[in-house]
Amino acid sequence: MKETFPARRRKWIINLAAFLVIQFIFFLFHLTGWYPALRDIDGNLFGKIANSVLFTEWFTPYEVPLYNLLAAFFTIALLPPAFIGAVKDLLSQEHSNTSEN
Repeated sequence: MKETFPARRRKWIINLAAFLVIQFIFFLFHLTGWYPALRDIDGNLFGKIANSVLFTEWFTPYEVPLYNLLAAFFTIALLPPAFIGAVKDLLSQEHSNTSEN
C-alpha cells in the first residue's frame, strides 16, 4: 500500500515551493535587466508604495523597487503559512511518535 502525503503537508510544501519559484523568477529577471513596463507607475498608489523609502533603501534584495514590493508581498503571503504548516507537521509527527511508544 502506498503512503501519500496528507493534505496539510502538501499545502505548506506548495507554499514554500511557490515562494522559491517566484524568487527564482525575480532573480532571473534581475540578472537579465528585464522588468515589466507598467504605464504611469509613478503617478498611482502602487507606484508611490513601490518607490517609498521602505522599498528603495531598507528592503532592497533587487535594484528595481517593483520587484522589492512584490518580493515583500509574496514573503508576507507565502512564508508564514508555509512555516506554520511545517511546524504543525513537525509537532504532529513528534506527537504521533511519542504516542506510539
